[in-house]
Amino acid sequence: DFVSTDRDKLKATADEMVRLMENTEGVLRAESSVTETGSKAKVVIDPVMARAKGFSAMQLAGLVYMNMSGSDALDVTIDSNTYTVTVEYPRGHFETISDVEAMTFTNAQGLSVPLTEVGEVRFASAPQTVVRKDGLYQASVTATMTALTKDAVTDVLQEKADKMVLDPDVSFATDAQTQMMQEEFASIGQAIFIGVFLVFMVMAIQFNSLADSILIMTFCRRGIHTFPFSHKCKDFHDFPHGCTDARRYSR
Repeated sequence: DFVSTDRDKLKATADEMVRLMENTEGVLRAESSVTETGSKAKVVIDPVMARAKGFSAMQLAGLVYMNMSGSDALDVTIDSNTYTVTVEYPRGHFETISDVEAMTFTNAQGLSVPLTEVGEVRFASAPQTVVRKDGLYQASVTATMTALTKDAVTDVLQEKADKMVLDPDVSFATDAQTQMMQEEFASIGQAIFIGVFLVFMVMAIQFNSLADSILIMTFCRRGIHTFPFSHKCKDFHDFPHGCTDARRYSR
């Protein structure tokens, strides 16, 4: 994911990442959330005409989607690897509006019904969708890979992404897992700081001196548990050697 305050620079960076992914061996398809979509074809089904031909509007919508996207037929396991077999038309089979309008369906009576008899194909505007959060535009770039090459291709893509030279106004977004890890480390650091501060305060109260507490916490590297908190150091030059001999100190 990328974030930026400039939409044009964000789109240019996302397009560059898409091209980088498409040129990587093992990547089947790469997509960007800020790709220009332009106009799209919209299939409008007439429920009355669909019922007259032996279909429901929802049923026809599902058939149109299945013809355009394909459907999963079965799962096959080969050498402990599971593969999904998808049945679909060849790539480019539905390229034009005429191709979509020529789509036919078979009803329960075995009759072939053209799409144009139960609905029509219209053009609908498809504006570009850009997510904005905390004043920054966000763009997501995704790659589709096979299950066998996913790990290897992910490592290659990560290396290429690390070598990308980003525009100063564009940066990589922090994912939720990394953000949560940073927050947890910050909480741990805060807890450690509070613990050290409390120990310092207890020692300062016990010794009635901030200077002695600072010296003890700075120089007592060994055997702190053997140093009696009810005593003060008599000779401060002994501190660097470790406050381990309580007999050197007196009130």
